[in-house]
Parts: sequence; structure tokens; C-alpha cells
Amino acid sequence: MSGAEGTQTSPIHAFPLTQKLASFVVETAFGDIPATALEHGRQLILDTLGVSLLASRHRIGELIRSHASMLGGHRRTASVLGPGNLRVDTVWAAQANGTLANALDYDSGGHLPTHILPAILAIAEERRLSGADVLGAFVLAYEASARLTKVIDAKRAQQQGPTYRGWWHVGLIAPVAACLAACRLLGANVSETRCAMGVATASSAGFRRNMGTMTKALHSGNGARGGIEAAMLAMQGFTGDPEMIEGELGFASAIAFEDERDPAPVMEKLGAPYVLEKPPGVKRYPAVTPSHGVISAAIELARTKRFDPGEIISVEADYRTFSLTRQTAENEEEAGFCAPFLIASALVHGEFGPSQIAGGAIDDQHVQALSRKVKQIPKTEGEGNIVIVRLANAETISARARGSRAFEQDFIEAKFRACALHAGMQETAVAEMVDIVGALDQKEDLARLMRLARGA
Repeated sequence: MSGAEGTQTSPIHAFPLTQKLASFVVETAFGDIPATALEHGRQLILDTLGVSLLASRHRIGELIRSHASMLGGHRRTASVLGPGNLRVDTVWAAQANGTLANALDYDSGGHLPTHILPAILAIAEERRLSGADVLGAFVLAYEASARLTKVIDAKRAQQQGPTYRGWWHVGLIAPVAACLAACRLLGANVSETRCAMGVATASSAGFRRNMGTMTKALHSGNGARGGIEAAMLAMQGFTGDPEMIEGELGFASAIAFEDERDPAPVMEKLGAPYVLEKPPGVKRYPAVTPSHGVISAAIELARTKRFDPGEIISVEADYRTFSLTRQTAENEEEAGFCAPFLIASALVHGEFGPSQIAGGAIDDQHVQALSRKVKQIPKTEGEGNIVIVRLANAETISARARGSRAFEQDFIEAKFRACALHAGMQETAVAEMVDIVGALDQKEDLARLMRLARGA
């Protein structure tokens, strides 16, 4: 474990993790947040809005938007992203938008924005808070929840810990992360925020088995909703344990074994420096992160060697099945977690983006036929993942690639535009949204941004 000797040898309950996280989020002044972290926060906000808009036109988007519309509430003060000019109660907008943000696994990869941003947007729109309020809450909650994730999943790199027992960190962390953001926006003090974190953990749950289903995305939606509810309840006097994160029989102790948890990310690294002082990068493909290496390698083969998919006898690839849990893809949710489908689609189309998961793309007969020829092989030596294609003329071609994220502002904006246009937005509205987010901290409120985002 990292950190000073004390954090290595003392039990987790010896460290005031709940107090430190709460005070950091609600007491840090906006002017004290590094400019680089704010800029990277704007990039993630734009990216999350784009992938949410894209998901709104898919089946899962139709279902969760219908659900929000049915529940509605008597205060229709918050926007649900996507066409239709839908406004509902704050908590249902947060749930719907959180589900949309995580639906296509096209977000930044760490998934934190998929529950933090929806909670922030819902509260800020209802209360007409400023763009600076939004950006500050986003960056601070992101920092706190990124560090908290490391506390309970300190041994993930060694393929140990709660993740490898089937827990999904989004379901666990999301309610607490959204709660921290909500507490800052609602004006909670440190004591109220600590109690709110205890309340929020009542909503913490989630299992990796649901990857490849719509429920995987619902973890973010439920987290955003639960976080807002926890903040509101605590500020009304509802109690939750104020030492929930570190306390015996509490959050960290229950989720991770003693040698799997590490208080140092919060006690020593919180805000020093901010996680977002480094460029976070965004996903290039709408699929689970461990697939990006084989997708990139397949695209390289398709673009550098002319062949007809019918000429392919077999395909071999050294992907891992831990996250790529699905062996066939019968719908959009399974597709993003199915390596044979992803490789086959990339080979057939020479690309993998919104068009490859839209409409009848999943049922494309050429892709489905080729996916049945894809076989997993043991991990090969070398950096990245390999894809080997054997052709009917006895020729064998191969490519190896890493699954790299994109950091360039031009790419991030182009990705947002592609997602929003696929969602049916007008070019003028798309351009205006880019401009608003680019100057978010100078905006008096979110009214115009949310009006555009709901297709009004």
C-alpha cells in the first residue's frame, strides 16, 4: 500500500475519512480549484452530455425516459436529456440522465461523471445555480469519489479486492459521490454532509454480473437519485452514521478485506494534486474499456489490408473475458461487452462508433456471421492486444494495438457533435452547447443549456 507508515499499519477506522471528504467538498472555495482541473472538468461534462444524448435515441433511452415521464412528480423542474422537451421532478431527472450517461459505455471510462453530473444538472437547473457552481461541484465531487474508489479497491491492479469478487464500484460509490455534489450545491455544512454520506450508503450496491444488461447503466441513475435524496434528507434532520466510510462495520470495512483497503488516497492525496490536473481522456469507442485494444487492432487491419469479410476463415484475439463477459450479441447492451461482435464489426466496417451500434447494426448479417469465427486465445507477449486474421488464400495477417483514450480538445468536441447529431439535434444547437460548456463558469445559470439538451 502507498502512503506513510501510519496509514500502512493502522486500521481503517483510525482515519477520519468521512470528515475529510465532506469538508473538502463543501468547504473548498471555487477559486482554490486548479485551473487545469476545471478545464478537464469542462471536457468531461461535454463528453458526458454527448453520450447521454446519443443513448436517448436507443431502446434503453426510450425506456428510462418513459419511466421518468410516468413518475414525473408534481415539480417538473429538471430536464431529461434528449428530444421531446421532457421535464420531471429533480430526482427522476437525475435517475434518467444517470442511466443515459452510462447506457452505451461510451463515457470517459471511469464512470464517475455518469452519476455526479446528472445529480448536479438536476439540482442546478431547479435552483438556477451558476455555471461556476456546477463546475466547482463537479470537479470536487469527482476528486473525492476518485480517491474513495482507491480506498476500497486498492488491490485492483493485482486483480484482487471487491471488483474481483463481483462488486461493481459504480454501484458502490455512485450514491456517495452524487451526495457530496448535492450537499455542496444545496449548501449543507460538514456535519450535515457527513450524515448525508451515511444515508447515501443505504443505496450502495451493484454487481458486475449485470454488465451487458440495461441494469448496468441503472447503477449510475440510481446513484444520482439516491445521492440527491440523501442530501435532502440529512439537511432535514434525517440521521446517518457520520463515520460511515471508515467506521467498524461500515462502508470500507464491509466491502474490502483489511489488506485490500488503503486510507492514503484520501488522507494523503485528496486534492494534492487533483486527479483532474492530469488530462482524463475520453473513450474512442462505445464499448467497455478492455475491448478497445482489439477494436483498434481490427480497425487497423481493415484499413491497411483489402479483403472481403467473406474471405476470412477465422479470427483469433487475446482479449480478457473478465469485463468482456458476453460471447454473443443479440442487443445493444450485450454488444458493448462482446469481444467477438466488436472485433467482427470493426473488421467489416473499418471503424466503430455510433453508427455501429445504431438501428439494425447489431443484427448485420455480415458482422454476426464473422463474429462466430472469432476465437479467444491466451494472452500473447507484447504491448497491447493482438488480432490475427486467417484468409481463404492461406494468408495470415495480424495487428496489435493498445486501447488508448483521446485527450485532444478537437476530438472531444468532434465526438460530442457526432453523438448529438446522431441523437437528432440540429447543428446550430450542437454548436451552441459546445460554446456554453466551454465557458461554463461564466454562465449565470443552466437554463439555455438544458433547454437545448432536452430539444425544446
